Amino acid sequence: MPVNAGSGAKWQPPEIKGNFPAGANIGDQLYGIMQVREAIIWNKNLVKDADAPKEWAALMDPRWKGKVALNTPWRSISVQQMFAYWDKIGINDAAEKFKANDVKFFEGSSGIIQAVVRGDAAVAHITDIPLNGMLADGAPIGFTYPKSGTTTSDSIAGVAAKARIAGFTMVE
Repeated sequence: MPVNAGSGAKWQPPEIKGNFPAGANIGDQLYGIMQVREAIIWNKNLVKDADAPKEWAALMDPRWKGKVALNTPWRSISVQQMFAYWDKIGINDAAEKFKANDVKFFEGSSGIIQAVVRGDAAVAHITDIPLNGMLADGAPIGFTYPKSGTTTSDSIAGVAAKARIAGFTMVE
């Protein structure tokens, strides 16, 4: 997926060799710099690890009514991917099931994290980017990647061929 019409500079960051898989380099113009997975998290003060939902379908179980946090599907590509994946693995009508279960919607992962840490939600679906920091800070969070699978999202970076930044112009 090279950048079209010469808008991307051909370059290679010095860190690429030996530190990233070959697939991270897309035509010497774009680089996959981060890949995140979707996970289920829970507040360990509210939910014992043994009782926590370990599969996606469990988030829709009536046992968790009013206790599940989710990023809004209408503004989050990762949630849209998850809904498509759930349908693929046989979890049909996820939106209706979440609606019936009074899911709590939040605008972004930070709102979900805060809700789970505060105890406003007991469990949640979340992108795993903030997990390491939360766990290192001692947040009472448990997490799992369901055995039924998960989706990933890539962050891709590149350099514009003719970028102007504070009086600097990149030339080829």
